[in-house]
Amino acid sequence: MTTQQEERQMRLDLKPLRRGKKLSQQQVAEALGISRQHYVGIENNRSESVNKAHLQKLCELFECEVSQLFGSPSQSEETIARLLSQLEQAEAAIAAMREEIG
Repeated sequence: MTTQQEERQMRLDLKPLRRGKKLSQQQVAEALGISRQHYVGIENNRSESVNKAHLQKLCELFECEVSQLFGSPSQSEETIARLLSQLEQAEAAIAAMREEIG
């Protein structure tokens, strides 16, 4: 699986966190400084314009860690483990290429 495919699988799971805090979509949008429509797109994983500042603000608002924004810890851990494994494979391939080049 490519990195792009992995990224697409990492879907935000904000609705349970928002509901747990008894916040409306409008309230979260206002906290992020974006329109409600933009937030709805983010919550429904239809918008790709989520930045680091949004993630940090969401963590503050929901009182959680970034990994919790992506759903259950086990899903996040599995995805992270898969990405680390791919990184190790890439590093091994690079090391092998360096040896061949000399």
